[in-house]
Amino acid sequence: MRETTVIGDIHGQSAVLQNLLRYLAPTLRSDSTVVMLGDYIDRGPDSCGVIEQLLELQSRLPGRFVALLGNHEEWMLETLRDFTRHSWLLGMKGLSTIESYSAGAAEELRNQMQHFGPRLFVERIKLPYELFFDAVPGSHLAFVQQLVRCYEDDRGFYSHAGLDPSRPLSDQDSRTLTWGRDYDLSDYRGKTVVYGHWNNMTQTDSGRLMPYVCGATIGIDSIAHDALTAVRLPSEELIQATGDRLDVFRHS
Repeated sequence: MRETTVIGDIHGQSAVLQNLLRYLAPTLRSDSTVVMLGDYIDRGPDSCGVIEQLLELQSRLPGRFVALLGNHEEWMLETLRDFTRHSWLLGMKGLSTIESYSAGAAEELRNQMQHFGPRLFVERIKLPYELFFDAVPGSHLAFVQQLVRCYEDDRGFYSHAGLDPSRPLSDQDSRTLTWGRDYDLSDYRGKTVVYGHWNNMTQTDSGRLMPYVCGATIGIDSIAHDALTAVRLPSEELIQATGDRLDVFRHS
């Protein structure tokens, strides 16, 4: 049976990703699809290591590999295009990503943030982001620049932040797909939708993290709990990894 494995937000947690892929990789076949839901960078300590692992998975995967755009990658790309745009650095904990590639670039940008302070929020001040981007391997930059907003196959529809249930899957707003809006999904009964972004998984009394299931949608963002969740369709089997533990179960 063809299946799609969907992996949630990683946020620089390379050790957790490594544990998950150690289990998943041997199970993937030529008819398998792997969909990454975005937000590979920021917050955690090793965004560089995360991108490197994903590039290796992409090169070795016998089936299809799809990497979606998260809101963190979108704001990093805005900074790449315009060095006076600081939303990524100031609002996304981008400094952790910068440090994973270049301690020197992180130190200089931290000094610049302290020097300009609140002026960075209201003035078009150019910062030396080239110190960071010049340290990023070309393959890593190309990976981020080629991310897509959504993907659909016969098993489901996948986006970083969900969907607008009032619109057809073929006509979703790009900002909703990547940043999300607080829609009521309880009445959505279309094709299964899997998304991340919202940190809306719930913890049972035993400590297990369960996906947020609403209508025909499944939310699998658990990385704020230091856990990375994957779901397989059509079986809806869940695989959840921490740095030293792996759990396989079903949500129902």
